[in-house]
Amino acid sequence: MTIARQYQPESTFLSEPTMPTTTRREQQHHVLCCFFCLGINLSFLITAMDLYAQEKVHHAEAHEVNSIQRQLGLDPHKNLTERIGDAPESVLSIFREAGLSPSSHLLTDDERQKFAEATAILPPLHQSILKQRLRHISFLNNMPNTALTSMVTSSESYPLFDIAIRASILHQSASEWMTEKESSCFDRRVTTFSLRTEIGNITALQYVFLHEATHIVDAICQVTPTLPPDPSIPPNNSATPFTAGVWEDARTPINRYLDQGLLSIRFRQGGKLVDASKMKEIYEALGRTPFVSLYGSSARTEDLAEYFTVYHLTQKLKQPFRISVLDGDREVLLHDPMNSEIVRARFTLMSPFYESMPSPPTADK
Repeated sequence: MTIARQYQPESTFLSEPTMPTTTRREQQHHVLCCFFCLGINLSFLITAMDLYAQEKVHHAEAHEVNSIQRQLGLDPHKNLTERIGDAPESVLSIFREAGLSPSSHLLTDDERQKFAEATAILPPLHQSILKQRLRHISFLNNMPNTALTSMVTSSESYPLFDIAIRASILHQSASEWMTEKESSCFDRRVTTFSLRTEIGNITALQYVFLHEATHIVDAICQVTPTLPPDPSIPPNNSATPFTAGVWEDARTPINRYLDQGLLSIRFRQGGKLVDASKMKEIYEALGRTPFVSLYGSSARTEDLAEYFTVYHLTQKLKQPFRISVLDGDREVLLHDPMNSEIVRARFTLMSPFYESMPSPPTADK
């Protein structure tokens, strides 16, 4: 039986500053998604076992699942490292139509080991879902954005996903990459202000892959609300436990967390570079919200992906996550979100991510 539908993405990594702006209709047409939420009426506060029981009732029959996986080239018995390969034509065409020409990157043995280390830190629910849903991973040279997670659209009854990642992050630490990413919001041509990020011994790939994997978990478990496929249909703004009291709609926080400075950053559609002299002001505003990073403040789906990634790294792997605003060599502000009462208030909502989801039944059962 088929009950899941394809939904319009709320945001895309192709909206990062170096990528051309696309319209909502273009995003829908090209499937430029960090995630696709599915029409499954589930609460994320249930356990993974309960979730799995409901999936048995509502998702495609086991034989259909097996057929879809075979047809689209997903072998759930392969580990994630074995799913690395050249970027599919469906991914490359997205960039070509935007006037770009990234090329596939062949991983060295050392780089493959780095990817294996990135998958090793995934929590149980992520690992279970990616085993059944992640078809392909590719690394690209000359990719303008950090990563692209796209849904394989051949089947809407049991959607599968591909992830493409910018190859250059294989040689960056998470601290270096995050400093670069958050700094991209500011015009630093003439300034003494800068950012410094501390994320322990985590690699950029570990951070990015966990973030992307969380989008896929969100798509399956509907941790954030869905959007309809047609812009003329009123969006689903009913709150989930994670978004309640934080988000008014897909991109608008509730009034308490609205800030014109945060609304103007380049991670938002129509946003511009902010003068670096306002770094302290911007991060002071961020510190009054539940969002862990500037990117996390841009949309409710990015809020979840950033929040869970930082939660897992700090609370489970015991790594720091701090962003310092510097004036020359002097620290003028420390953004330490995991010590914020507003941020910590959602800690209890993270426990379902650590429930393991059993493998789906096989067709002969």
